[in-house]
Amino acid sequence: MGVLLGLAAYAAQMVAALVLTRGLPMIDRVHLGLAQQNGVTAVILALVFERDFGGFVAVIAPAILTVNLVHAAANRTADAWEARRSLRSAPR
Repeated sequence: MGVLLGLAAYAAQMVAALVLTRGLPMIDRVHLGLAQQNGVTAVILALVFERDFGGFVAVIAPAILTVNLVHAAANRTADAWEARRSLRSAPR
């Protein structure tokens, strides 16, 4: 459940960023869409809610981990894509 929550949070942030950054260069839009979520806030909220909702941290912890892993992989992929794109458009 935590992994699904992490993926959903990441996807929602990506869609919102891409919609709100219309007009910027494509690579800037991609990097803003792939921006990392604020994990510290999520950890604090999880600890606060754990008092009232037992098991809350057990769901939030995998979600935070998932968001960070997706962030690392997605940005690495975006950087590689931009590098290939730059090579193709470079004058020969």
